Amino acid sequence: MMTDKLYHGLRLLTAVAFPLLSLAACGGSDDAITTPVKIVAFGDSLTAGYNLPADAAFPSQLQQKFLSQGSTGVTIENQGISGDTTQDGVQRLNKVLEAKPDIVILELGANDILRDAPAEKARSNLRQIISELQKANVTVILTGIRVNGIFAMRASTGQYRDLFTDLGSEMGVETYPHFLDGVMGQKELNLQDGLHPNRDGITVIVENIYPLVHEVAVDVAKRKGE
Repeated sequence: MMTDKLYHGLRLLTAVAFPLLSLAACGGSDDAITTPVKIVAFGDSLTAGYNLPADAAFPSQLQQKFLSQGSTGVTIENQGISGDTTQDGVQRLNKVLEAKPDIVILELGANDILRDAPAEKARSNLRQIISELQKANVTVILTGIRVNGIFAMRASTGQYRDLFTDLGSEMGVETYPHFLDGVMGQKELNLQDGLHPNRDGITVIVENIYPLVHEVAVDVAKRKGE
């Protein structure tokens, strides 16, 4: 027979443990973002969703990921244009600023590598973009490309190897070193060209980058709520 002391001890343990389990099942009380936070995905074809329906593109899938986690305050705008280089990014930066984002996911540079553009010019362009965004109090997440596979076929690729991480440190911004992490070289996750992700490939990218973007968005939401 259970003693009174043991019985009450178990009741106390259950009373404490159940709320904790409930919080764990919901992902914690601080995960959902209801404060308005606008994110602009600013990039090239990898952002635009080359040869994909609109709902399969990176910004759309990232938006759905936030919504699935209860973050109804987060909105994501697609400002990706296929073929854009970092120089093109400089030229259309004003359009990004006009959207009044809180956060910009900056995904440019892949076409510079593919076109064998000078790495220092790409670095200078990205530095200019980041600087202007910071002046406008926009939080930047800089994404990079690992220089292997098809990207390693260009002569100047060695100069690009540490460009994104070095620039991120220099400018004091969060850096996601390889936008195509887990997707590059995976035939089943890419279109027939072997370079652009298919819908499933974009899903992998979103799952991988979401923790970083969510963390940044939480910080921005907290600052806006102060």
